[in-house]
Amino acid sequence: MTPKEFFDKVVEMRRCQKEYFKNKRQIDLRISKQIEREVDEEIERVQKNPSQQTESATLLDYG
Repeated sequence: MTPKEFFDKVVEMRRCQKEYFKNKRQIDLRISKQIEREVDEEIERVQKNPSQQTESATLLDYG
């Protein structure tokens, strides 16, 4: 996952979380949990691969 893709995924996750807390719909909860798992998996993948950490350090330097 590129830094831009990761950033976009986190933005999507937060949007879904806010939507869930606003409406308390189970579908929003399931979607936000799925995206959170994807974000957690990416964090774990990068932490296991030290060569990726340099790229992660410049997360916002994708533009």
